[in-house]
Amino acid sequence: MTTNKVGNSIKEARKAKGLTQKQLAKLLKCSHTTISKYEQGEIENMPRPRMQQMADILEVSPVVLFDLVDDKQKQPEQNELSEVKRALIDLVDGLSESEAAVLLASLKSGLGR
Repeated sequence: MTTNKVGNSIKEARKAKGLTQKQLAKLLKCSHTTISKYEQGEIENMPRPRMQQMADILEVSPVVLFDLVDDKQKQPEQNELSEVKRALIDLVDGLSESEAAVLLASLKSGLGR
């Protein structure tokens, strides 16, 4: 996530909690200008303890608030199927019930399940 997106995420979470920048700053023991700079994306290296404290105050996971997961680590949406799983479904869809049962038994046996 870009710094601006992180800033927007902070701002949205702060507003969702009904806090002003000054109120959040007081809770974090920093200045309201620091909060403003976080939200504007002017400060890029927030100390980890402050990140955790802010996430706790805003009641948002730090992973979500600061987008700490690499794109490579992100899982597809639960409703989205990978290409392989989609191909398997398409393959099984064309089988009769008896063929699907044989394939299922064979897969379970081969996978030791």
